[in-house]
Amino acid sequence: MDRSAYGARSEEETSSDEETGSYDGGEEETIDPEELRLKGNEYFKQRDYEEAALHYTDAINVQPSAVLYSNRAACYIQLREFGKGLADGIKSLELDPDFVKGYYRAAQCLEAQGEFSSARAKCVAGLERKPGNKEILRLKQRVEDCAARRQAARDHLSGEEYSKAMRVLCEEGLLGLNHSAPIMALR
Repeated sequence: MDRSAYGARSEEETSSDEETGSYDGGEEETIDPEELRLKGNEYFKQRDYEEAALHYTDAINVQPSAVLYSNRAACYIQLREFGKGLADGIKSLELDPDFVKGYYRAAQCLEAQGEFSSARAKCVAGLERKPGNKEILRLKQRVEDCAARRQAARDHLSGEEYSKAMRVLCEEGLLGLNHSAPIMALR
């Protein structure tokens, strides 16, 4: 994460000691990743996604986990930084392949990028691990609907007409990430 983009401490200002989980800044203090996660959750609830992402990053630097990467992915989704969100969703799955929320986050980002086939595949993989997960089922249905609308547009419109139609669909929120849809709760 480019911490400077969110006003975070630079590496020159603080350095992380991964073994002790403390920051060098004169006095040694133990950093509790759970405390950082909870603080990030508070900022997320306040819709301060940049500050929440910083806290999750600090916690990741101390003790990486699937939950922390998933939570930071949720911030990136809200900040419309879908590439970063996708990377974090995938990282959460590398750490814990059974962590269903990682599939959900990755699929949300893929949907927002118009990668409906890949988004659907992430949904299917998540449902294999937790059949009946309502959030993933809704997302899978939405992705399938978007893919069908895009294909219908391709079938009926010429190249330039198709490009115009896609812009209108995206601008009206009829294609891609639906920001009014609830995001799965943070852990």
